[in-house]
Amino acid sequence: MKGLKKLALATAVAAAPFAANADLKALDDSAMGNVTGQAGVTIELETRVSIGEFTYTDEGTFAVSDIEIGGANASGLIATDPNTGDPVAVPGLATQSNLLDDLKIDIDVAADGDAVIHVGSNTGAPIDWGMQVGEMSLRDNVDASSA
Repeated sequence: MKGLKKLALATAVAAAPFAANADLKALDDSAMGNVTGQAGVTIELETRVSIGEFTYTDEGTFAVSDIEIGGANASGLIATDPNTGDPVAVPGLATQSNLLDDLKIDIDVAADGDAVIHVGSNTGAPIDWGMQVGEMSLRDNVDASSA
């Protein structure tokens, strides 16, 4: 009987998102014209990106392999005190990290319709980011089968 209760609970939890979306309706242009709200999006980001190889080919090929974009693994980063302008240590950033973190991207639309994009720190401290590559090389594009 306990197993049946757990199964019923699991089914109800799994079905909840579908029930929440069941009443969505499309808006026509006249209805959308009356919708008001706040423009803009804020993205707080913590990530690490690995790319196996990037190549650019024209008459020859420029290749960059083993690309890593993330944190700089730097410790003891500092920030500026907003009241005095003096540098201050930030305890939360005293540890090393290989993640690109403490990044905040604000995207908004100005009154004249221009997009306003601001990339900055989430806490006011320096953004911990770094990039490493394994190898950069130039390659000849001669086809081996024609040689």
